[in-house]
Amino acid sequence: MADCTGLKTVCQFVKETIFELTENEGLTGLEQDLHFIVIGPEAGYHLRAVEKCLNAELDGDRFALETTKPRDSLEIKDGYRILNSGFNANIGWRIVLTCDPIREMPKIIAKAVASGTSLEDLLPPEYVAKHRNALAAKPESEKEESLDESPKRIRIKLTNFYGAKGLTALHTIVIGLNNRVFPKDPAVLCDDEACKFIVALTRARRSVSLVTNNQFIKAENRSVHDPSEYLKLVPDDLKTQRRYGLKNGRLVQR
Repeated sequence: MADCTGLKTVCQFVKETIFELTENEGLTGLEQDLHFIVIGPEAGYHLRAVEKCLNAELDGDRFALETTKPRDSLEIKDGYRILNSGFNANIGWRIVLTCDPIREMPKIIAKAVASGTSLEDLLPPEYVAKHRNALAAKPESEKEESLDESPKRIRIKLTNFYGAKGLTALHTIVIGLNNRVFPKDPAVLCDDEACKFIVALTRARRSVSLVTNNQFIKAENRSVHDPSEYLKLVPDDLKTQRRYGLKNGRLVQR
């Protein structure tokens, strides 16, 4: 997890991470997978800043940078993907239930929250069987998608959380993970945001970088460091936390 002093630092962190992983892993552009996905909030200003930085500083003969249009809503295959990953089955079943609701859904969800019981254990067996069978029989065309881009360049996709659905890459960098941005209201966390976060975490085959940054709060006339509440979903033993800033325009670890 990278704690950055500001948005300019985020841009340099993304660029340096791409450079470092490309060199350390000997990436050539011949790999079958999309190499990097940079995922940011729907507000878009984090992604626009990163896009401007990468366009200015990446070698276009070596790197291919793309953006994608967002999708409007979660789809049932997003739930299937989470169930298949084993990361958080309850989140996967929440997405499935949202796309294929049943009459007992509110009571089942309330009971699962109150008792800590797995949703799968509370759902009707025939409902579970239907979706487990659909997951097992998922056609090749609906499995993980990768970007078909120039075969000789390192491929980088910039997208928001909705646009990340269906994509996979070797490495994922998730930016804008600040309270009051994602989530918009840290006191009231919602299923949709939680699902987006889990989807973002499950895009990568090798590594995920989670990035926060200081924000200037105009109403308070001060800069604050307030990492997203959703970062608490990631177990501490899976996180390595580092603090970054800029010195003479260069990224430095603090």
